[in-house]
Amino acid sequence: MILEVKNLSVNYGAIRALHDVSLEINPGEIVSIIGSNGAGKSTLLRTISGLLKPENGYIKLEDEDITGVSPHRIAKMGISHVPEGRGIFYNLTVIENLQLAISGRSEKSNLKEDIDKVFKLFPRLAERKKQMAGTLSGGEQQMLAMGRGLIMKGKVMLLDEPSMGLAPNLVDMIFETITRLNQDGATILLVEQNAHKAVNVANRVYALKTGSIAFSGSPDHEDIDDILHSAYLA
Repeated sequence: MILEVKNLSVNYGAIRALHDVSLEINPGEIVSIIGSNGAGKSTLLRTISGLLKPENGYIKLEDEDITGVSPHRIAKMGISHVPEGRGIFYNLTVIENLQLAISGRSEKSNLKEDIDKVFKLFPRLAERKKQMAGTLSGGEQQMLAMGRGLIMKGKVMLLDEPSMGLAPNLVDMIFETITRLNQDGATILLVEQNAHKAVNVANRVYALKTGSIAFSGSPDHEDIDDILHSAYLA
């Protein structure tokens, strides 16, 4: 097991956003978290990456307790977070965005080689490497956000709603890229509103409903369609 979340509870003031959530990820897996808006999916990722502090429970990365550790240290320890909304620097060029990502990892060498890998994965970014990130299309910005996460060389990549706001053909491309990253050895925790896409690429699936785990299991579960339907009902 590379990442373990156990009995995690998170509050926003008097509102309980997560309640007693447990999950695990093994090396080389894609684990998908599905659920409706407000179910707690993004809150879960933000807590794992240190942006939110839990009320109860713990988070372990390779058996090391990272609960309550600062986001900067968690990034250096090996968790790369590609947030909802992409989180790129719009007033910097594509290549400057990629160069900045190295500050979030402990090992600083081989930057050019790592950037070349990103450009091989996303040829469109190579064509626009000197272009300001704010002038890229939505799909290109998502490619850049994923490229930044890749350069951080994390042990686990957290992807928060990577297909949000994209045209259907770009959604297909993003999920093909997620599959390629996983085939190259990346371990991925994926939060995604597009349930069927998320299930199709996953080794295992967790469904969140009003802050609690409503289902955990295989995407091949015989009742998966009913489970997906239930997860998106209020």
